[in-house]
Amino acid sequence: MNNIVLTVDAGVFRFNKQNELEVLVIQRKKNPFIGSFAFCGGHVEKNEDPKDAVIRELKEETNLDGINPIVFDARGDLNRDPRGHYVSIFYHVELKDPSQEPQGGDDAAKALFVPLTKILGNDLENPPQNPPNKESFLPIAFDHYEAFKTFYQWLKINKKIKI
Repeated sequence: MNNIVLTVDAGVFRFNKQNELEVLVIQRKKNPFIGSFAFCGGHVEKNEDPKDAVIRELKEETNLDGINPIVFDARGDLNRDPRGHYVSIFYHVELKDPSQEPQGGDDAAKALFVPLTKILGNDLENPPQNPPNKESFLPIAFDHYEAFKTFYQWLKINKKIKI
């Protein structure tokens, strides 16, 4: 029998001093995709609500306190994770203190806000089909490139950002 593993990921955004849209990422400390960047997140524990799990993972990996998780995506392709069949629920999470800076912890080597253009390219409305493979772009783990595209569209549709 093939077990399905449930995970959660936190989508957090802000605008920097130059008014660029930034997203919170972690740099993975462990395989798979060691050194690559991703949404922060992790496994849902036994008897844990996924909403509680995403708040816990945000705190463990970034030392940020999150509130009001809202689902913006779910991904479960059989090939999305080399470790097995992982299903992820992606949440938009607000920060209790938006001025707080992230600090990498747990299995995150680093946690930081980066301009979304460093992931999707300068044209956020028409990002490349596949992740850009250039030094000026961050290497993205799993299928999170697609999730970042979805997050941007979700933020626009739900009027969290004005473009």
